[in-house]
Amino acid sequence: MKKLGILLLALFAFSMVPRINFTKSLSDHYMAYGSRHMDFDSFDDPGYRKHKMSQHDRKKHETMFYNATPEQQRGMAKIESEFRKKWDQQRLAFKMKYTDLKYEMILLEIDMAQAQKTNDQAAVKELINKLKAKDQEYQKLKLEEKSMRLNLETEKNQQVNTLLK
Repeated sequence: MKKLGILLLALFAFSMVPRINFTKSLSDHYMAYGSRHMDFDSFDDPGYRKHKMSQHDRKKHETMFYNATPEQQRGMAKIESEFRKKWDQQRLAFKMKYTDLKYEMILLEIDMAQAQKTNDQAAVKELINKLKAKDQEYQKLKLEEKSMRLNLETEKNQQVNTLLK
């Protein structure tokens, strides 16, 4: 009876162990589990969440952080979190502007296709000019976003430097 209980307990415990599909590589298995934690915005903007630093800058930043006192480290972390909050808010505003522009461009392209079906060359030229203007507006928006990001980063760096002095 004891052996049967132990056997049932072992079977129950074995059934609770997650299965690993050995036909896939182990890295694929972990990627499948880790994908729900991925930040998909990072594909759209490589500077978002994964700010690319040179190896020298990264070491300098780590050294600066670890050589600071605990109070300074807390201050640096607070400055970083405030920077992230501001950046997230600004990024959301820019994403909304981007989507509005993209939808307007799609509508213009639909109108252009309809004008091409009717062979209305004047309307096609006008719509092409409007599309070019929207594309220029989109490029200006991208530059504005980059400059805003740089301004936020310089502000953050100035705050960190004043904290460490």
